Amino acid sequence: MKEVISVPVFPLPTVVLYPHVSIPLHIFEPRYLKMVEDALAGDTMIAMASFHPGWEKEYDGNPPIREIVCVGTISSYNRLEDGRYIIALKGKYRGKIASEDFSLPYRKASVEIMEDFIHPAEMDLAIRKAEETMKLWSAAVAGGFSSELEISSEPPRSVTDVVAISYKIADGLKVAHNLKVQLLEMDSVLERLETERAALENIVDILKLTPRRAEPLFYGFSSN
Repeated sequence: MKEVISVPVFPLPTVVLYPHVSIPLHIFEPRYLKMVEDALAGDTMIAMASFHPGWEKEYDGNPPIREIVCVGTISSYNRLEDGRYIIALKGKYRGKIASEDFSLPYRKASVEIMEDFIHPAEMDLAIRKAEETMKLWSAAVAGGFSSELEISSEPPRSVTDVVAISYKIADGLKVAHNLKVQLLEMDSVLERLETERAALENIVDILKLTPRRAEPLFYGFSSN
């Protein structure tokens, strides 16, 4: 039986959190200030979620969210003089929303933890795909792709290594938001790596045809 946890939910329209990745967040809405305070007083866990299309008209309420989320923990925080928070949220694992609770100022949910799994028979293939994706990432950066992401040059050896690479590259890609969401929702690590490989090949091809620029480019790759 899969583990189910109760966790506050922080939905945003343009940000996707992945396991093995840490992101900074500026918290200023009263309901989410309360969420952070409650999390800090408890287990520090918060689930990041994405909205379904059409969320804009209902943002002040509780617009529908996608069922796959990333559960993270607050790894550091700074409370500003005016009460706002700057926090770092470190992604731990994917989860699937089982039910939602709207009794508090912010949304909470019962979330079923989803473990990433690679079948032993596919492990060699997964390692090769991870290595190929890492090489394409290096080629993109060498060609002028701007990113703060740092990926170890050590080859992946374990399931954890391969899974972490797939999520770190998903975080570093500058692609359409819907694809960023799809990368989180993919159950197959191999499918995630293959999608990233295709996106990186597209980016490398664009960079070969594009003069170096001071500002970062957005690469409108979509898997659809």
